[in-house]
Amino acid sequence: MPISNNTYYINLTAGGGAENLDVTDPFTLYNITSSGSVTLTSNWTIQPNGTPSDGTLYHFKYQADIDLDGNTITIFGKQLPETLADKTHTITAMYVSGAWEVDFHADLDEDGSIPLTMLSGDGWKPMPTTTETMMNGDDSPNVINSAQAEGTTNSTLYYKLDPLSNTVEVAGVVEVNSVDETSVTGSLSVSIFSFTTGNTPALGLSWEYPLNFKYIPDNGPEDIVSGYITKSSTLATVSLDIPSGNLGTDTDAIYSTYINIVIPYS
Repeated sequence: MPISNNTYYINLTAGGGAENLDVTDPFTLYNITSSGSVTLTSNWTIQPNGTPSDGTLYHFKYQADIDLDGNTITIFGKQLPETLADKTHTITAMYVSGAWEVDFHADLDEDGSIPLTMLSGDGWKPMPTTTETMMNGDDSPNVINSAQAEGTTNSTLYYKLDPLSNTVEVAGVVEVNSVDETSVTGSLSVSIFSFTTGNTPALGLSWEYPLNFKYIPDNGPEDIVSGYITKSSTLATVSLDIPSGNLGTDTDAIYSTYINIVIPYS
């Protein structure tokens, strides 16, 4: 059955401050908000007040839009990750064996919620802007950040080679900015990254991954548009492709998304 929450609202303002939450209050949900987009000039602390019993549980719904600007937001002794400061997500805090256990639950519908540093280790490497030779003799993928006729890529990507399965996995944020849609003929097509293996272009079957991109025009509200990440059968270049029917008439648009794709090579 649904839960009818007794909600307490916490409004984060630019000047920072402290919010003390009494452990005996009857609230079942704490909604953390802001009045529009807010840039902090001081730290915020949200903390319990009183002596909790073992198993005391707080549920937070974070819906604030905060630019930390070097400041911090601390929830029950744990610092809010920077990537979540302007993202909708949930937080739980439970009192267990004399200490608060705080967990931040990222909303995967919010682009950029997961810090890319979580991809470090386990074979993941930051994607360079020029090809590097790997220990196994293969060449690394390299991100393409140069200006192009139809936008400029500004991607933050990580990659992992698997010689046993002949695949390369790429994950991270793809962003194409400064797009003048009025100058685009046909679909929007921008090169994102390329790679070779053993100094031979990575070939194999053509493929495309359908994706939703966050569309940020300079003269209107954000929107979501459909597009694809595609790879040619003859070129080891991966490109963003948004159909012409999804383009508007903006002169300085931005398209961004989070990707995680596995590419076969031969």
